[in-house]
Amino acid sequence: VTLVPERPGRITVNLRLRGRHVPGSPFVLPALEARDYAQLGSDVRVIGRQGDGDLEFNRPWGICADNADNLVIADRSNNQIKIVHSSGSFLRKFGQRGEGPGEFNRPAGVCLSSDKRIYVADKDNHRVQVFTWTGQFIRVFGKQGKGPGEFNYPWDLAVGKAGRLAVADSRNHRIQLFSEDGDYVTEFSIARSPGFAGIKSFDCPRGIVFTSSGQLLCTDFNLHRFLVIESDFSQVRFMGVEGQGPGQFCRPQGIAVDLEGNIIICEARNHRLQILNSRGAFVRAFGSNGSKIGQLNRPACVCVLSTGQLAVVDSENHRVLLL
Repeated sequence: VTLVPERPGRITVNLRLRGRHVPGSPFVLPALEARDYAQLGSDVRVIGRQGDGDLEFNRPWGICADNADNLVIADRSNNQIKIVHSSGSFLRKFGQRGEGPGEFNRPAGVCLSSDKRIYVADKDNHRVQVFTWTGQFIRVFGKQGKGPGEFNYPWDLAVGKAGRLAVADSRNHRIQLFSEDGDYVTEFSIARSPGFAGIKSFDCPRGIVFTSSGQLLCTDFNLHRFLVIESDFSQVRFMGVEGQGPGQFCRPQGIAVDLEGNIIICEARNHRLQILNSRGAFVRAFGSNGSKIGQLNRPACVCVLSTGQLAVVDSENHRVLLL
């Protein structure tokens, strides 16, 4: 169900399906004004610092949020997953270095399913692990290799509305698609796409996200651009070139889409965020290299909160910024 409110405020939605009341209806939903990115950076909050404590991080990478703005953060070099509310309160953590169930080797991307299962790209173990919201291990799938369902440094992942899990299989130069239970469905790679055979146009997929219409957006870290891939994998568009100007990128990583369809991209080597509209036109850039409030050092990943705020993993500053 897609709802487009006419004005901001709280709205009540009554749902019926084939004449029957939908359990849980009516729903009360907040309708927010579109984010004014011209004001981005006017209010910056910091969560975390370097260390291995509850609210400390060591080169974190992935981040996602639930509807209550609880943040799931991949604390990469501490080999843990930490859950922190956007207010800054610590909730829980799980994991340690290793190869067993619930153990990690430099976890990168994280995402949530509709029933709040946590998916983790256990990057250097070349697999995906799945957990309950409380951190209980459910399953693992994948191993190192080039075949269907195998990985070579899976970096990020995303769950779409249709219950499909997309994984950026970075050094296999492809995106793999799975069911939420980890069953292999298909893959997308330029080398196997009609009209692109032999062209090096997809080198190192890094950040990945589904749009509301089912398209996949994926950054290409080594070729300094991002891809817009149709939901059936039939067509792809490349956007961006290497550089420091508006609409140019240097080592793009995490990517997110807000409720208006604006695209937010973390650039590791330009030490900034770029915001583009849904057509890919430049809107705003934020950040410069440094460790002060409002500065960034190799931003890794970003997600959008229910309030429209951005939660940005400032990886080499070992913290999360709320913008």
